[in-house]
Amino acid sequence: MHIDPITQEALRSFQAILHAKYGAHLRALYLFGSRARGDHRPDSDADVAVFLDEVTDPIGEQFDLIDRGYDILLRTGINIQPWVFEQENLSDSAPHRAAHLVTEIRREGVRL
Repeated sequence: MHIDPITQEALRSFQAILHAKYGAHLRALYLFGSRARGDHRPDSDADVAVFLDEVTDPIGEQFDLIDRGYDILLRTGINIQPWVFEQENLSDSAPHRAAHLVTEIRREGVRL
């Protein structure tokens, strides 16, 4: 799937933030939703699934990453919408709070 240059720039910046914060605990990163499918509008956000070794407070992590992505929004106009999961949630057999969302990520997501 082709990702437009501005989205690529925003994602590269976000990846740098994630690597600085999580290091080796960052297990996988996927772009999904309209920007992954290529049917986004100019004001569409960039849904990014962040898979970590372990997550004790996924909502807290999500809000922290939204804050950290604010400068990317100002610079590129792309709002990064992070979704934080534990790595084990990528498995088909792992029951968790957002199994339907992870199914969508596996189906249409672009691994970054």
